[in-house]
Parts: sequence; structure tokens; C-alpha cells
Amino acid sequence: MRSFLAAALAAPVGAALVLLASPVRADVLIDNVNGMSFGADGRVERFNGVLVGDDGRVEQVLQRTDKPPGKVDYRLDGQGRVLLPGLIDSHVQVMELGFAQLGLDLSAARSLAEAQARIAAYAAAHPDRQWILGRGWNAEKWGLSRLPTAADLDAAVS
Repeated sequence: MRSFLAAALAAPVGAALVLLASPVRADVLIDNVNGMSFGADGRVERFNGVLVGDDGRVEQVLQRTDKPPGKVDYRLDGQGRVLLPGLIDSHVQVMELGFAQLGLDLSAARSLAEAQARIAAYAAAHPDRQWILGRGWNAEKWGLSRLPTAADLDAAVS
């Protein structure tokens, strides 16, 4: 963890830092940062230091006027760089997500029969579409020992 944070702090000025969610097994004080986080009310909260406990969780957020904790295992100087703790990138493919919303989501279907019923209902609701594009089906969840076939789909909509 120490080498990760040290490498991240060596990044160009203005780079956002991401703290790992895994435990660090030591107290780490990261100070001299331009820290930003979101409060429970959704407002941006600014801070200048953060103490991360040995369980990997933030124990204390520090302002410039706060006295830093006494003894810590590691102290990292952020050199005024930006720190965004807990920022997790979900890595969404925006175009793919948009196209998926135009199709049929079968992720809630618990069986092949339920999927076929959803396919038939979707086809009835969208008679102008020549193709039904779907996603999210899970043959394992359905208890099949095989993948759905064209005959399975044709039984719902030809």
C-alpha cells in the first residue's frame, strides 16, 4: 500500500488519487493535500489530510487548523496534490449502456419460460422492430444444462 500511495503522489499536479479499499495493515497519515469528498448532504467537503487506519478505513479527516495525530506508521506528504478518497470508477461504457436501454433486459428472468414470456411481451409492445436485441439472460440461473437455442426463442416469437 505504501508503494502504491507513494507512486500515486508522484503523479503530475492535479492528478486524482484513488485509495485502495483493501486493508493497509498500518496507520497512514496523508497530509498536505487538496482533498475533496462528498458529505452526506451531497456537498463538496474540503480537507488537507486524512488518517487511514490499519483496516483501510478513513479514521480522521484533517483541516489545516487540526493538530495531526501523534504517532503513525507512515506519513506521506501529498505536496499539495488533489486527493479523492473512496472514488471508485465503475467504468461504464456509455454508448453500450444507452443501446442496452433500447433493448430487452432479461436479467430478472428466473427461468427459460419466464424469459420467453418477457420476449413475447416485448415483441407485442414493439411490433415495428424487426429484431429484438436483448441482454442479461443467465442460463445458469435458469437451471439449464445448455444454452438457449433458436427453437427456444422461436417458441416465444418467430
